[in-house]
Amino acid sequence: VNWSRKKTLIVLSISIVLWTIVLLLGGPILAELLILFGGGVDLSYELSGIITQISLLAIFLFLIYRSMGLEHALSMFKIGSTWMHVAWLVLIIMSIDLIVESTLFATFEIIGIEAEEESYWFDSESVNKFTISLAIVNLVVLAPIMEEVVFRGYVLDSCRSFFQEREAVIMSSCLFGLMHFFYGPFGIVMISIGGALYAWIRLR
Repeated sequence: VNWSRKKTLIVLSISIVLWTIVLLLGGPILAELLILFGGGVDLSYELSGIITQISLLAIFLFLIYRSMGLEHALSMFKIGSTWMHVAWLVLIIMSIDLIVESTLFATFEIIGIEAEEESYWFDSESVNKFTISLAIVNLVVLAPIMEEVVFRGYVLDSCRSFFQEREAVIMSSCLFGLMHFFYGPFGIVMISIGGALYAWIRLR
């Protein structure tokens, strides 16, 4: 579908403001409220993450639907190839991504740049199977859906309405990396490379 440049910029601007408010304020406040009502720290933050991601995705799709119509909202979920073809492409690109990131990681280690390693859990002793299940839903299901719809869907298509394909891939992948600023410079580079590879898959 053809994307309106003006509406695209408006929706993207509103979305960035909403994501910032919800991710920096809404999510942590909700988690702290759950902790106040007796929830464990890690359990509360996982529940907060699930609620936050589902809410942001729903708001984002609603904004696109209201401003540009149902066809634009649904276009981000359409796949023009067979599922088997897509599965093979994803497997190949994930392998390339893993090799590139492992090579970069090893290179940085050799030249003395160390990536900070932190525990995912606040209190690892309180973590149980239910909390781990919520983390899997958060990290393996919801986060990838959110990221693919937003960055390989909306942002990539929006950039393509302003630039050529190559520039659109570079811009969308750089934005994708910058949205993960909390991983530091090393993480931003790695995630941007992954974002470029997955953007290429979407276009192919």
